[in-house]
Amino acid sequence: MTAVVLMKGKNMKKDKKLSDLQVRILDILWENGSLSIQEVKNILDQERVLAATTIATILKRLEKQGFVKFSKIGRKFIYSANIAKDEVTKTSISSLVKNLFKGNKAALVSHLLAEELSLDELEHIQTLIQEKVNNNV
Repeated sequence: MTAVVLMKGKNMKKDKKLSDLQVRILDILWENGSLSIQEVKNILDQERVLAATTIATILKRLEKQGFVKFSKIGRKFIYSANIAKDEVTKTSISSLVKNLFKGNKAALVSHLLAEELSLDELEHIQTLIQEKVNNNV
């Protein structure tokens, strides 16, 4: 499954799509900061086992696209995210609303509310909506 993540940034000439695995590797970098290929592999191995060369290839592609940056310490390449998680989230949700819900944000919310939610989740959503209403008044 490919994540529909469209990005435009200062280092990017055109929109980019990220696979689920690329997003997961970015997520590991957001959670842990700067890591070597082996450190990313060790974390990812808890979910799925991939060769270090596969992870290195993905990181190199992410670097070429401007999503990560690296520094070299001795013989090790140390990678870190070059884009904020909030930016990826915002553009991903915008793309989702545009492509699946024809720009209708209320349709997305309606779809989410149709899912099984706990009372705590519903109360949290209700609080967020009330805050948004209060801020728009």
